[in-house]
Amino acid sequence: MATFRPMVSALRTLNQYHTKQLFYQASRKNVFIFKLFQNNKILPFLFKRTFTSSPIVMSVKDPEEAALENEEDAEGDDAEINSEEEFIKKYLDPKDRSREIPPEISIKYMESVAFKAAYGDDPVWKKYRRNFAGTRLPLKTRETCIRQGKIDTGSPCPICRDEYLVIDYRNKALLKHFVDPYTGKVLHPNKTHICQKQWRKMRVHMEIAKDHGFLEIDAPQIEYDYNEYNNQPK
Repeated sequence: MATFRPMVSALRTLNQYHTKQLFYQASRKNVFIFKLFQNNKILPFLFKRTFTSSPIVMSVKDPEEAALENEEDAEGDDAEINSEEEFIKKYLDPKDRSREIPPEISIKYMESVAFKAAYGDDPVWKKYRRNFAGTRLPLKTRETCIRQGKIDTGSPCPICRDEYLVIDYRNKALLKHFVDPYTGKVLHPNKTHICQKQWRKMRVHMEIAKDHGFLEIDAPQIEYDYNEYNNQPK
């Protein structure tokens, strides 16, 4: 069994490489190999021991049960192939927003080279320009940019256009892009151009981040006259 260890380590390295490529400029090959390693039959070889010291118990099954299991395995393989094709199609669709990105991945994305190349040192909303009909600016931003898991607008807001920008109270690097550095107040959506749905979510997570100490707040200084408390009659 020791001869399988180099093969397992090579597969583990290959999985790590193609997983990292998803954060950069991923190709169809990277997505296919990433989904291939998510198979339930391959995962035990990557994350568990390559050998066991426990005895193997052989069980004899009926021919009918074996045939039923083979049919179920074949149907499961077909479903996995179809799900992989759907996953690749959704992953390469720039308007698809049905995948839920965890906040941990968004936090790593804020520190990545891809984020620096896309936005530089500017806030994520600075270079945004919205297309609208007429010559007058709208009184407020649109209600939402995403409907039924897809972007249905021509110019989605700075948060909705990048699926890796996830508003969360732990993602303080993203929240600081929407806070005025001089006053400490949350910037109005007419300035940042985010949609109303993301604006409501932003305000909620801003307050949670302040409660948890992730964002700094200016507490008002209150002066008390302690003589009013010391000279109380007994």
